[in-house]
Amino acid sequence: MIDARIEAARRRRDETLDREDMLDDEAVRQALSVEPRDRRRAGQILGVWDGARYLYPASQIDRGAGQLRDGLAELLALIPSERSGWRASF
Repeated sequence: MIDARIEAARRRRDETLDREDMLDDEAVRQALSVEPRDRRRAGQILGVWDGARYLYPASQIDRGAGQLRDGLAELLALIPSERSGWRASF
């Protein structure tokens, strides 16, 4: 039987994916002209693992300017990181 906390986290993850505008690697590459994996590993953009790939909340990107929002890296540096990105997302 799955722990109730794990099941609640999965429901929250699924609700977030349904509600938020999320970008895949290609969409981030097009918006920023950078490799999202490199930026994610450097702590400059938040990516969340959906079980098959990383997705990126679109709110991090100023699409008109073609850049990440000001202060994003500093904010991410304050949040404990973990591989899936969900803790930081929540």
